[in-house]
This record gives sequence, structure tokens and C-alpha cells, in this order.
Amino acid sequence: MKPQDILEAIGEHIGGTEIVYGPVHTRLRKKVPAAWRLWDDAEQKWAIFVLAGNTLSEVDAKSIRQARPNKLRLLLIVQKYEELAALAPIYREVTPYVMYPIAGKMTLIPPPAFPGNPPIPVTSLSRVPIELLDSAGKLQGLPSPLKTTVQNLARTYADMVKANKCTDETEEKALLSFARAVLTQMGLDPSHIKSTAMIRTLERDQLGARRDHFYHSFQNYFLGLAAIAELRGEFLSFRALAKVNWDIEPADVWFLTALWHDVGYAAQKFDNVFNAAFGEDDEENQGIKVEAIHRLLDRPAAQKGMRAMASLMSRLLKPQNAKSGWLEPSSNAKLGEHADGLKRAIHQNILKSHGALSAIRLYCDYTDDIDNMEPDRQALLKQTVLLACCSMPFHDFWFRSNVRDECEHCCLPVEALPFAALLAFVDSIQDDRRNLEAVREAVLILEKLLITPPNRVGAEINIEALDGQQLLDKIIEGRDVLAALDQPQNALQFKYPAWIGA
Repeated sequence: MKPQDILEAIGEHIGGTEIVYGPVHTRLRKKVPAAWRLWDDAEQKWAIFVLAGNTLSEVDAKSIRQARPNKLRLLLIVQKYEELAALAPIYREVTPYVMYPIAGKMTLIPPPAFPGNPPIPVTSLSRVPIELLDSAGKLQGLPSPLKTTVQNLARTYADMVKANKCTDETEEKALLSFARAVLTQMGLDPSHIKSTAMIRTLERDQLGARRDHFYHSFQNYFLGLAAIAELRGEFLSFRALAKVNWDIEPADVWFLTALWHDVGYAAQKFDNVFNAAFGEDDEENQGIKVEAIHRLLDRPAAQKGMRAMASLMSRLLKPQNAKSGWLEPSSNAKLGEHADGLKRAIHQNILKSHGALSAIRLYCDYTDDIDNMEPDRQALLKQTVLLACCSMPFHDFWFRSNVRDECEHCCLPVEALPFAALLAFVDSIQDDRRNLEAVREAVLILEKLLITPPNRVGAEINIEALDGQQLLDKIIEGRDVLAALDQPQNALQFKYPAWIGA
């Protein structure tokens, strides 16, 4: 942003005027010499800093720390996500106001309060909490076969813990066995769960990120399962609203959405894998990655999937435009301006991040199996897969940004895209055990998911358990998700803690 644009945003959010000369300016400038601007809103004087880069100089850090002792309110301007890393180490210490672009618009974010004493780390018996599995096994709104399978998994976990054999390997085996059973119940080939297992393989060898995505996906699934079971009707509202009258099982759509939402992450961390295998680190690696992605996208199934996703996404994002039932577009059919924009957003996201790529992987994993089924089974399973494919990309911050770039805005009607909204909400708050090395002794961050009939989903988050980077990530991600959700009063309501956003 240009300096004048930043000044206009400051004036819009806090009012007042810049202090540009006089004795007050001279006095304050001596106290916070590195401040970009000094401001007066009639009630409080401000020291304003603009962050640049992902590190903070000692001079800037010292000047920032001097604001509060001199009774100045602190405002830090952060224009890019990468710049949050410069703020993170001192965020909890200086508790500044932050101005950051949320959904493309500079937004003022007040500092949260930090009550209470620091939390005490707790020893975790398992990566996926046993209490979460026990709770899921008691849900009344699940299909009977699924409920039985969840209860069997909970018993398996209990036996592993009792025998002192709950290790990463045995837990992984139990979860994959559970996933295969669910896929079999759905009528899909369980061998394709290897796509999710691939992430775990990368992380176990520390070739990908240093955060867990395998167990994280299962935690997302079991957390969200409570909303699916207790608010079932809310996850079927899309049918009449968007004239997509499919007789799908919400729990099946949620399973695919949650389990596949991060499988594209391996491509996002391609450089780590390539460097570990070949000991090379240069720009040619990026070219290899792009070539591999284009080879995937050139596959007929991927081309078909991108068109189908763009068309169905467009219908669900703008359900008010529905005049008749939705049909998957043929290869030569015109998609329309909005769907064309979504197709471009999907393509851009695949090159940069993992949300849309995960969806394409799901589509390609099962399209051949579905096409080879009897016609009476094809339709339902194809609808289930397509809904999951259209739901999972929106959990990706970068995909929402891509959609805004290509389609002007990204606004999800929760009545038409309930699975997308649920994943984005749960994924943005569920981060308590993703550190691969410290998972067995960690402070619980997400304390519980709160389901309040008839339509509310909320969360209790332990703010004291978050370090500066985690805290900033929670606030920024949560606010961006909120900005993307259109939540009428009579529809699903996703409620964050007040310190994230109302």
C-alpha cells in the first residue's frame, strides 16, 4: 500500500489526526524515535510502526517497547502474512493494535486480554484424544454402521493405552483401519486411503513440514462429526436452496472433506522432499514441481474435475441464481463468467498452495472407480465426492484469496456450503497437537467444540496456551474465515471466541 492509503485507513479506523509538528511531536519523537507516524485521536496518543520483512530490527523493537511506558497506544501496520513473523516474538509482550488486510481490506485488530496463569502442560496418551473418540462414539445422529465403527476405534485406543502400546505407529495403523472401514461402508475402494497415509510417511521422515497433518485430519473429522450428528438438518439445507436435490449422507461428505483436505500438502512442500532426496537446492526444483503439477492437470480426470468443481462451486456460492437442477458440464459446455473465474482460482491455488490440489486428488482417486460401478450406485457416490471436492478448498487461506482475486469477493453462504464452512472453522481453531516433536507433552489449545441447537457451533480455546505466532495465526485466520462466511440468523452459526472476532 502507498503511505497515503495507509494514512487513510488509520483515519477511517481510529479517527483523529497525525501529529506532525510542535512540542508534543518533539517530545514523543524522542521517546519513540523509530515510529513511522505519531497520532492523536483526542482521547489517546498513538505510536504507529509499519513492519517490513519477516524480522524486526533491534532499533524498531526497542522503540516499540518504549510506547507503553510512555503511555502511548501502539499500532503496528502489517501488510503481508510473512511480516507477522516479525511481530510474533514480541506480540504478547507489547500487546499492540494491529492493522492487517482481512478479506482484502485493512482491518483494525485490538489486542486480546491475557487473563489467568500460564497453563500447565499435560501428558497426552495419544495423538487423537481418547476423550474425543469416546464422545464421538456416543453421538446419536450418526448412521448405525459408522457409529459402531467409531466405537470399535475407541475400544482399540483404550486397549492400546491399557497395554502401554499406544505409539505413533500403532495409532496410525488403527486410524487407517478405521478409515478403510468407513470407505467400505460408503462403497468406495479403501485402498485409496494411501493418499492420506502418504502425508504421514513424509512427516515421519521429516521431509515435509514440521507440523502434523495426518492426525490433524482425523482430529478435524472427529471434532466436526459432532456438528454433523447434532445439526444434521443444517447440512442438508443446500439441497433445496441451490436446487441440488441429492440424497447424500452428510457424514460421508464430511469424512472425505476432512480426511482429504491436506493431501495436497506434500506438493506444497515439494522442495523439502526434492532437496532431501537429491541434496540440491536451486530454482530448477520449482520448475520440476510446476511440470509435475501440469502433468497432473493434463490428465482427463483432472480437467473434468476442475470444470465440475468450478461449475458446482458457482452454483453453491450463488444459490439464488439456481433456476433448475445442476448437471455436470460436458467438456465443451460454457461454464459462465463466475465459474470461469473459479476455475482460474483453482488453477492458481494448485500452483501455490494445497487446498484445491487436495480436492483434485480426491476427484482423481475415485473417478475411475465410480465410473465402473453400476449406474444406481454411481450417482450418489459421485455427488458425495463432488460435494467434498467443492468444500475442502475453502479451508485454505490462499484459496479464499485466489477466489477474491478472480471473482472480486469470496462469500460462502453457510446454508449452501455447510461442509466448507465447518472445515474452515474447525481447521482454523484445531491446532493443539500439531507439533511433531512435543505432541506427547503439550498444553491443550482447543478445549472443546460447543454444539448448541438449533444451529450454533462454537469453540473454547485456551488463549494462554498460544505463543505469539500461534495467537496471531488464530486471530488472522479466524477473522478471514468470518469475513468469508455469510451466516443469516436462521442458518448455521459459527462462533469464535470474542478475542478472535465477533
